[in-house]
Amino acid sequence: SAAPDAIVATPARLRQLMERDTKASAPSLWGNVAMLVVDEADLLLSYGYGDDIAAIGQALPASVHTLLVSATITPDVHTVGALFLHNPAQVDVDEEAGGGGGGGLRQFWLRCSHDDKFLVMYALFKLNRVPGRSLIFVNSVDRGFRLKLFLEQFGVNAGMLNCELPLSSRWHAIQAFNRGAF
Repeated sequence: SAAPDAIVATPARLRQLMERDTKASAPSLWGNVAMLVVDEADLLLSYGYGDDIAAIGQALPASVHTLLVSATITPDVHTVGALFLHNPAQVDVDEEAGGGGGGGLRQFWLRCSHDDKFLVMYALFKLNRVPGRSLIFVNSVDRGFRLKLFLEQFGVNAGMLNCELPLSSRWHAIQAFNRGAF
């Protein structure tokens, strides 16, 4: 069968595929990799993928174009980068430096206590400090549901996307968001 154009996998599954290919007599998929994209690079070590990314990094040919994507620059990103990157360049999506970054996409951050986050989100929406539609990232499925319910109690329409929802529900939520339902 023909080699796939793209493989989407966790680091553990990618390592399994890589190790399987080195044991097989068939041509290796790993030898044909042109690009590796590592999403959530800031979280990989905290999710317990340290051994997997170390093994992948050791086997990764220097010719592979590698992108690390992260919402934050942390020491873990630098550790992961040291395993994968050769002569890296950092691209920072900064509104002022990038001329508006992403055609009007803006990013904000605000320091507050964990207990005050829901209230701050509500205030930002009600005071129109967050114009238009917004995507809010939280650190757990439970936290997402809690924020959605909290906002809806105060008249802020909100939708929910997470890995536990069936594909049809996720697709419906994206369509509703695009229509402006929340």
